[in-house]
Amino acid sequence: MNIDSYEIYPYVRVYTNLIEDHHNFYNTLQDLIINSDKNISFVKSDWSNLTQKFGDYLFANEGLTFYEPFVIDSFIQNFIIRNNIQEHIKEFQLFKKVQQIKKFTIEDYIKIYNVNLPEKTNFSHGVNIAKYDPDFVIFKPNLDPKHKKIYSMDKWNYSMLFHTDYTGSHDNKREEQFLITSNIYFNDDYEGGSIIFYVEGDKFSYKPKAGETLVFPSGSPFFSPEGKKYLHSVETNYSKEKFLSRNYLMYTV
Repeated sequence: MNIDSYEIYPYVRVYTNLIEDHHNFYNTLQDLIINSDKNISFVKSDWSNLTQKFGDYLFANEGLTFYEPFVIDSFIQNFIIRNNIQEHIKEFQLFKKVQQIKKFTIEDYIKIYNVNLPEKTNFSHGVNIAKYDPDFVIFKPNLDPKHKKIYSMDKWNYSMLFHTDYTGSHDNKREEQFLITSNIYFNDDYEGGSIIFYVEGDKFSYKPKAGETLVFPSGSPFFSPEGKKYLHSVETNYSKEKFLSRNYLMYTV
């Protein structure tokens, strides 16, 4: 396998060829969403903020690692069959692959950019799969300039507005915080869906290809390259759903 990586913007790096057959993964993810009541690892829930639902969310905790040797070791395939988990092989393989990609890309990124790590760091727990529903858009309030009241709601072509993972997904008063983000993208057969970065007035966008992983600063003050804050938003995906896995290097303050 010819693993490659390249920089698309300072401190934003794309990794390729980490998934041998992303079509297989894509089909597995669709099955996990559709038949979520049959999963033995991934639990499905709504992916939403306080007011709107983006799509679906799958999560498997560290308990699944118990099964990992059974996926790898061909000598105990009979064990899998006897215990009626043969149909879940792809589920286990997906879990393990995401764990491997998370670890590899973040560790490689740290070496390339010589990131000075806080004293206590760890990889985000478990494995998550996020699905953006097609055609989902954030609504923007328009204010009456005289009375400062909302008089209409316009659509933005965003499914997520500008934020950092550090402040957007975690209360910055919590003990565990985000340092480095590693997003794995499983499909690209949709229109739109680019990730858009905004760094100190500089704006650029990139549409990840199926099988690629994008690694960038999460927005923590402990890793703020050149003192710059890395914000990002997500453009709406049209016509088809969009699957990705969001992973992080965490640290304890």
